[in-house]
Amino acid sequence: MSMMGGVRPEQGPPLTVPASFFVAAAVALAAAGGWLLYHGLGAVADRYLPGVLGLTHLITVGHLGAVMLGALYQMVPVVAGAPVPAPRLAYAVLALWIAGLLALLVGFGTGLPAALHAAAALLSLAAALFVAPVGWALVRAPTRGVTVAGLRVAVLGFAAVVTLGALMAFIRSGVSVGVPLLPAWAAHVGLGALVWVAGLVAAVSWQVLPMFYTAPAAPRGPSWTSLLAVIVALGAGVATAVLGLAPTTAAAGMLPAALGAFAVAPATWGWLIRHRKRRRSDPSLVFWRAAAAAAPVAGGAWAVAWWRPEPRWLVLAGWLFFVGFGVTVVHGMLTRIVPFLAWFHRFSAVMGKAPVPPMRQLWPEARVQAGLRIQLGAALLGAVAIATQSDALARLSGLALVGAAAVLGRGLYGALRAPASPR
Repeated sequence: MSMMGGVRPEQGPPLTVPASFFVAAAVALAAAGGWLLYHGLGAVADRYLPGVLGLTHLITVGHLGAVMLGALYQMVPVVAGAPVPAPRLAYAVLALWIAGLLALLVGFGTGLPAALHAAAALLSLAAALFVAPVGWALVRAPTRGVTVAGLRVAVLGFAAVVTLGALMAFIRSGVSVGVPLLPAWAAHVGLGALVWVAGLVAAVSWQVLPMFYTAPAAPRGPSWTSLLAVIVALGAGVATAVLGLAPTTAAAGMLPAALGAFAVAPATWGWLIRHRKRRRSDPSLVFWRAAAAAAPVAGGAWAVAWWRPEPRWLVLAGWLFFVGFGVTVVHGMLTRIVPFLAWFHRFSAVMGKAPVPPMRQLWPEARVQAGLRIQLGAALLGAVAIATQSDALARLSGLALVGAAAVLGRGLYGALRAPASPR
């Protein structure tokens, strides 16, 4: 059995399982850029506008959600040591996830109750078909450690986020569900950002940075403290929604997780990167550094939005976090994880028997650098557009997002089209 510091690549699903989610994520990012290019400032002006809701969910559900679901199908068996039952059920999950997102966009744009109800049903079914096998594998996982514990908490957070989103879809369509809208919204946003996105990224980072960048193992103090804060945030968010508590309750319970996401985890990544064994320049590391720099800036914008409820501050905080931090770090991870998966599936069996290409050749550094520049340009343009309320810059940011998605898609194609056996 192949073992790489506790990692078991041979226990992963077929390559097409995570790859299908990653390709869908690239398409969703292009759609988000196109949405912003079309709507302009109307997509980043106020969180209540249909254009803003559409852009937000194209990025969070369509792009980040697809990458994270696909990554968990791969990470759980490989890192936790427990194969996910019925891995090909993932294709149904992806189909339902995409259909639910499309219905949600129609619902936001038209207000049709039937579209919102369909979105709630489709996304909830997709989440259930995902959580059942992945959660079962995590419960049975023999591996212990902060990464596996973090994966468990993130999956619970994902289930809570989708449930709250479905309830809000019904509330938006005029159906009473017994849950007040404002507490549900506060819990939905807080759990989505801090438990699902930041919590999962942190859990994965403690494995990815040592494995792919020869960084030392994550210090126990910061990693376990951040995880404990995420667990507290999960409890606070669920309690706020179920009991109908004031959003300030959710904010208080989520404050430690926010400090972990915006300060502790990024600072720890910086320490790990500085202390890695091989100091060879790696452009994909700049994605990590950029995301680590964006996180505290997003936290600062969120703090300002709390004290000054001007619409653009909250939108700016969301943009900096989900695009500046989330999309950036996901893009960077894909440039290393996908070539590794493609190389392992295509060439590991013939290693030493026939010539095989180097792993870095599957996603060349020039393509990584191009994606980095365009992605950072899109994030910066969007932030300036929101701060200055510039329609032209907002549309230019959308065009840049389309470019980042195109480079990401080209990188995925180049890595995944590698022949099954070398010539």
